[in-house]
Amino acid sequence: MERKGKSKRPVVISTINNRVVQRSILDVLQKIPEVRAYIDHDGSWGGIEGKGVGPAIDRVYRAIKGGGAWFLKSDVANFFTDIPRDFTVKRLNSMYGDERFKELVRAATITELSNMAELAEDANLFPIHERGVAQGCCLSPLLSNLLLRDFDNAIASSDVVCVRYIDDFIIVGPTQKAVQKAFQRGLRQLEIHNLTAYQPGDGSGKASIGKTEVGFDFLGAHIQPGFIRPSRQSRANLIDKVEKAMNESFGLFKRPSEIRKRRASYIETLGTVDRIYRGWVGQYPYTNAHQFMAAIDDEVESLVDTYSRRFQRISEPYDRLDRMRLLGVWRAADSKFDPIISQPKAPHEENRNEL
Repeated sequence: MERKGKSKRPVVISTINNRVVQRSILDVLQKIPEVRAYIDHDGSWGGIEGKGVGPAIDRVYRAIKGGGAWFLKSDVANFFTDIPRDFTVKRLNSMYGDERFKELVRAATITELSNMAELAEDANLFPIHERGVAQGCCLSPLLSNLLLRDFDNAIASSDVVCVRYIDDFIIVGPTQKAVQKAFQRGLRQLEIHNLTAYQPGDGSGKASIGKTEVGFDFLGAHIQPGFIRPSRQSRANLIDKVEKAMNESFGLFKRPSEIRKRRASYIETLGTVDRIYRGWVGQYPYTNAHQFMAAIDDEVESLVDTYSRRFQRISEPYDRLDRMRLLGVWRAADSKFDPIISQPKAPHEENRNEL
């Protein structure tokens, strides 16, 4: 997957059959008491039933209120492609005894690419060898939490709080020295599995350290004492998605017969924008930044107004049929008919029969 200003992300989209099997396996694994107890660590908040982004943000904020004056945040470098898969699967399989199910779990974590030739050299980005798990596979977060349980334990101490969401993590503590020492403990644990984490000041832009009173971004939220809101990057990503949907529609306004096929008519585009925006706002039920959210309402409304005015201007010269196509309202002229009577009657004959 192409990412603006970033390296490509190797996302695997499994077949429907494989996704059904993987999801069924995950449901079984999550019900095994030993598995649940192992991954449900106080430092782990992603990919665990009953947890998630909101509770993770709440835990970070409680750590700040409890005296956390400093933070250090980072993420595990190249995590999904570098997970020691065999080691992690063996750890998982040691928690239950069904040998046939163990083999099924092992097979479900192996990545096979059906479009290897098409990917060419990009195929090497995917976990097709002995290391790595597939991003996009529902089992990957579980395996991540299994492996990083030792990492969570290494960082945990009485003076710092670590909140990890899969491969992203933040350490909150009373002093700069405390969070740095905890970070070093985590790095030593990662080295056991030939993994590492980005470090503040390394130029990657993926790690930082500072005072919590200044504020910081984590999991798409900006957090500072007394205030939690969506991050500016998250806001920018939202506006980019809305503008992309509208621009795609604009590009098809000169081809009315194609706009419905691409689901980019005026009505459908407004529906797309509605789904994008509602989904985005739904990620932040925990925010108290009401003015910030109102400003985004205004920004999206302005984009919609501009789009509507442009639609009115561009569609005005078209005839009634094409205008309805641009609008997104179906017309009989766009339908295919298979009449029983091949020769239609003259209009005056139809009228006479209706009398």
